[in-house]
Amino acid sequence: MLGFQLDIKMKYELWSLVRPEPVRFSLLEFENLTGLNCEYIEDFERPHCVVTKELTSFWEMLGVHVEAGPFTQEIIAAFERCGGWSRDDRKRLAYLAIFTGYIERRKYSTPTRVSLARLVMELERFENYPWGRVAFKVLRDSVKGIDISGYYTIKEFAQALQVWVYTALPELGANYGNPLPKNPPPPILAYKGRKGRKQFKEAILSQAKKMNIPELPHRIHTLGEEPPAVHSISYHTCWTLHTALKKALHDDGYEELKELKFQELGFDWASWLVHYLLGFQLDIKKKYELGSLVGPEPVRFSLLEFENLIGLNCEYIEDLERPHCVVTMELTSFWEMSGVHVEAGPSTHQIIGAFERCEGWSRDDRKRLAYLAIFNGYIEGRKYSTPTRVSLARLVMELERFENYPWGRVAFKVLMDSVKGRDISGCYTINGFAQALQVWVYTALPELGANYGNPLPNNPSPPILAYKGRKGRRQFKEAILSQVFTSIWTTSQKTYN
Repeated sequence: MLGFQLDIKMKYELWSLVRPEPVRFSLLEFENLTGLNCEYIEDFERPHCVVTKELTSFWEMLGVHVEAGPFTQEIIAAFERCGGWSRDDRKRLAYLAIFTGYIERRKYSTPTRVSLARLVMELERFENYPWGRVAFKVLRDSVKGIDISGYYTIKEFAQALQVWVYTALPELGANYGNPLPKNPPPPILAYKGRKGRKQFKEAILSQAKKMNIPELPHRIHTLGEEPPAVHSISYHTCWTLHTALKKALHDDGYEELKELKFQELGFDWASWLVHYLLGFQLDIKKKYELGSLVGPEPVRFSLLEFENLIGLNCEYIEDLERPHCVVTMELTSFWEMSGVHVEAGPSTHQIIGAFERCEGWSRDDRKRLAYLAIFNGYIEGRKYSTPTRVSLARLVMELERFENYPWGRVAFKVLMDSVKGRDISGCYTINGFAQALQVWVYTALPELGANYGNPLPNNPSPPILAYKGRKGRRQFKEAILSQVFTSIWTTSQKTYN
């Protein structure tokens, strides 16, 4: 499968051309295959852990220096003498074995990374950590660009690549993957696998021989005939709502809110830039994927890119847009204070009105009102007088549940429903987190991002916070067109030498 790889420049994506369409291996596929937590968090490879007496004592029991991570040999030796250890310490040792043996998959005598190993001291934090994202990065660093002409070693969760082949080529998976009955989820548990050389090669080659080399999807608009950017693209934002939110929460509450990833952007909306990129769209049939041909390769906008750009939780859950919330007396009372019917979601207008009279409310109720403002103003991005969806708005009654909800996935769906298949020949409005499209352009076309995105120093993360944006018309069109003509020239040179 690696022998049929395409030369993809994206660092954490792998594509292989073994069927009528290329098959992709990215974080999204890895998450679906393994079922591990792949949620985005900052500094996920360098988590902060305090070196406590308890940690020092546990490392001493392991026979490991406090500034080093243990290696497999040391962990095996610790298992031989852990009979009298506490239940928690034995659990920590087991977690270290899983981390070293399956997540990092280091050599027998190679220490693992101490910053991540120390997480075993906080058992609940370890159990909820996005190990899937860590494992994927280790695997991708091991595979991407590797020389496969001789002997080579793949670190970490190599089985995920094997199961990826089984799922990407279902006929091969059924014949050679030794699938288990009842198809247990996730897919990594659905196959026992099978060794073989000649059979695999013949099976994969038969797929390659059957296929026609795919062409790129057609452009939606003929090159040179894209709809002109006559008017600016509108998107729903309300600075009155933002001002009312900041005033009602006071400084301490507002700073606390910003720590929950809902931060001030201070961002200049460049609608013409987004319009030009939409004008170069490819006719992608997938409902929640957008592609644009403005460089040597198409650039893609999907849930994976959106998650990387904004840093919000995009985890999959069932009934994402219809969560179950009980209508309690507390909910009824809060909706009444907000001036909203209990069976409806509040509008921006109603939320602003509630901010004007919330001074005597409890801290939790003011926080709920702030969360409604964020949901209505940024996640849904509805018109000033349009009620938001009550099923999602009710989540504010459970503060912790609201804070951990996959709002990134909700926001992405709102945005894509607003953009995909849109007629851009006249005036139009984008719902939801429209700024993500602008930053997508900056990251997809780094030269344009550097020249026109007004990037901030030190490259803050996630990328949505790394640019201040800039308005402009003619410059954007010229910059994007230069990318298009560069693409045509590069392709011509490759074709005709």
